[in-house]
Amino acid sequence: MVGGLAARGVSLGAVVSGMTVYRIGTATVYQTDGHTRTVLGDGREVWAAHAAQPGQEATADQYGLTAEAMNRHHDLAHTILAAVLGLRASPTLAAVARGDRWSEWWREEQAVLALQGYAAAAGVDLEQVAARLSRPPE
Repeated sequence: MVGGLAARGVSLGAVVSGMTVYRIGTATVYQTDGHTRTVLGDGREVWAAHAAQPGQEATADQYGLTAEAMNRHHDLAHTILAAVLGLRASPTLAAVARGDRWSEWWREEQAVLALQGYAAAAGVDLEQVAARLSRPPE
């Protein structure tokens, strides 16, 4: 799908039919108004809904976010953080895609939530960060 977008001259980080596409590391992240789909280099996928789930408001509030905003940028933040650290993909998302759990998932979760909160407090749009990190398909 990404190759098809690039073949049509669509730059990554651009909105196409209500969907924004980012290629960061070996992951391709597709965002719509309602969900984020992360496709890892091996083709496995992780889907995440943006709608608030019960109990998320308290966590989101700790980081200065709404639950919807936290959910919208959460998997994208996993991918951004992995790229900044020089990883091919988020170990946590890769494990989820395999139906598994990475032993250090909680460390990554803390870092991702902290990144989201820090970005919100500093007025940084994580979608703009993702657009800057995006690269064309190989």
